[in-house]
Amino acid sequence: MNIDYTFNKVQKNSILIFLIFFVFLFFYFFKFHSNINFDKQEYEKIIQESNFNKKNSIKNVIKFIENNHNNVYSTLASLYLSNMYAKNNFLYYAIVILQKNKKYIFDENILNIVTLNIAKMQLHLNDKNSALKTLDGITCITWNSIKHDIKGDIFISRNNVKKAISEWKKSIYYQNKEELKEIIKIKLKNFEQKYN
Repeated sequence: MNIDYTFNKVQKNSILIFLIFFVFLFFYFFKFHSNINFDKQEYEKIIQESNFNKKNSIKNVIKFIENNHNNVYSTLASLYLSNMYAKNNFLYYAIVILQKNKKYIFDENILNIVTLNIAKMQLHLNDKNSALKTLDGITCITWNSIKHDIKGDIFISRNNVKKAISEWKKSIYYQNKEELKEIIKIKLKNFEQKYN
């Protein structure tokens, strides 16, 4: 008995489509992962070589940030550079770096971390109006407790006890952890007694 090993036209086309699809996936997967590894290696190299006192070093970090908006390493480098600026009391530059990078962040939690960092630096610069506006940019419900807690602190620093109390009550409402609720309640109780 002879077995026919030839393929008909449909079988040949199916095999060809499968091979093209497989080759496409292989190269896409290889390129995607090699880019991630390259970006990670480049990020690690830039950070290890960074030195705040060397202008070229800072320029290299900024260049890396500008060239990597499509991945998380740009955000990590922005956080790193802003931290360097903040440690050296260049808070304005630290804020600018983070604000420029915000538009490229698509993960809501990372975006909220960056937003909180900006607001805290604005507070250090005593720019309370900007800090309040920045905090209003946080719209994710899971971050509402910390947002309202900080807003309460800002209002109390302005001697606006009524608004501070209102913000702290919102913070308690959104807080899930009992121990953190208790801390805010102590603050709230202290000022409620003074206000009433």
